[in-house]
Amino acid sequence: MKVLYKLYPGCFITRGHNRSVLVDSQRDTYYYIPNSMTDLFLNDSLEIEDHELKSNLILKEYLDFVINNEVCYKLDSYIGSTFTRLMNDYQTNAIITNAVIEIDNLNQTNETLYSTIETLTRKCNMRYADFILYNIISIEILSQLLSELDKFDLHSYNIAFDLPTLSNNNITKYVNELKSHHKIFRSELFNSPNNEIIQSDLLGWGNIFTLKEKYTPKCCGQIHTSYFNTNIKHYQESLKYNTCLNQKLSIDLLGNIKNCPSMEQIFGNIFNENIVTIINNSSLKQIWTITKDQIDTCSICEHRNICSDCRAYIEQPENLFSKPLKCGYDPQTNTWQDWKSIPSKFNAIKEYSFI
Repeated sequence: MKVLYKLYPGCFITRGHNRSVLVDSQRDTYYYIPNSMTDLFLNDSLEIEDHELKSNLILKEYLDFVINNEVCYKLDSYIGSTFTRLMNDYQTNAIITNAVIEIDNLNQTNETLYSTIETLTRKCNMRYADFILYNIISIEILSQLLSELDKFDLHSYNIAFDLPTLSNNNITKYVNELKSHHKIFRSELFNSPNNEIIQSDLLGWGNIFTLKEKYTPKCCGQIHTSYFNTNIKHYQESLKYNTCLNQKLSIDLLGNIKNCPSMEQIFGNIFNENIVTIINNSSLKQIWTITKDQIDTCSICEHRNICSDCRAYIEQPENLFSKPLKCGYDPQTNTWQDWKSIPSKFNAIKEYSFI
């Protein structure tokens, strides 16, 4: 009798050069599997005769793995056609999904900035934001500013700022303050005594990263497993769009609109133009559709559909489709290195003044 093995909706496989990644988006986890196993599930399903399992021990091992990890289910072949897969089309009703916004606590023009954020949430359906905070000189200032940010109609937001020079005991107050604001998905505390990840109990929601270095726009673009995203919407978006820059903009302290704080091109200024008018500038959107399948090295990487990206800092600055500079992973050897120690990156490191 023929039996059908089908991946559950929300599970997907990305084939790499030497191995593949099998993602279970509902459990927020992923597994490394051999490419030979990926070949069996080319259409997210495998149809076999029962007796084949008795003579093929490798096949049995593969199927035991997917069944035991509950990423696949088994059913009679004749009813398999009634079970459909999730559509891979990325759909959103937002014009802008997220923004990187710089806020200076001492800036007297924040009223205009807050009005712009309100427009982004109401007219562009933006529901996510990264806020980079300057001059957070006390816990009271931080608390007041976070209370203002909580008022916006955002599903969640990330926070990054330099800590004042503190003792380890005082950092706890900042950590506790961040934990009390439940819209914060991720916090990055620069100028900290130690590099540490303070894990949340909420499947990554609320993780706090402390970093010794001070914040600069050059801090962005890091490629690391801690930034991998196994969300199904991230996967769907990655198939057709750039998961870092699609439907994204940044607003710097001067009100300038860019694709990213680390990029140079300016498309307008919130103090001179309406934000919606700036967004309708087609030049802003040109970079949105660069996928990992088009990027050198990334195109053969098994992580490409769960990874982030960076077009601001790349290995070959003259080639927009070059590999992210700050990625130290080699999909041909499946090994990670410190990206600053890789000789092929030295020229770009010098050009971007990272040394």
